[in-house]
Amino acid sequence: MEVLSCIIKKYVMQNTSFKYHWRCKELGITHFAFADDLLLLCHGDIASISTLKSALDLLSSSSGLSINPSKSFVFFSGVPLISTGLKAADCNVLLDKITTRVTSKSLSYAGRLVLISTQLYWSRIFIIPKKVIDGINAHLRRFLWSGSRVAWSFFWKAKFEGGLGLPNLELANKAAILRHLWDRVENWEQLENLGSMV
Repeated sequence: MEVLSCIIKKYVMQNTSFKYHWRCKELGITHFAFADDLLLLCHGDIASISTLKSALDLLSSSSGLSINPSKSFVFFSGVPLISTGLKAADCNVLLDKITTRVTSKSLSYAGRLVLISTQLYWSRIFIIPKKVIDGINAHLRRFLWSGSRVAWSFFWKAKFEGGLGLPNLELANKAAILRHLWDRVENWEQLENLGSMV
């Protein structure tokens, strides 16, 4: 994803006819990547779509990775991009997905720990309301405690402290968002420096 991000930035900068999605133009956002999912954003014109497609084609020819058409979707206009903070109701789908995943598995204790750690990836992208985090923690706690005797107070502690070594969801969420903000600032400064050189 890091390589793809660099490729997309290069293609967008080279193609003067590229147009950003109208809600993403100010920050220069062209894509979001999380886990094995990728969301591409642009204006619906042929030049802009072709620019992103060319970036994907280059990644495919270089790495052997390719898009799976059966798992891909295209949305034209009317896609709600929330400019305000997420509300608890906006996260119901995420909460339902986590609940379904962790309640439909019959796993060993170690297997449950691994599954829990994989459910936290999306918290690196969005600012999650405290109410939702509490709800997720409650589901994960019930899932982990099924058949185990581990105290919940050791859930977030590092392994060298006698804990389970899983990330604190609330702190991890805040840290990830701060990292995104920092990346935005760095990208903005790079674009400004590039503009002053032209």
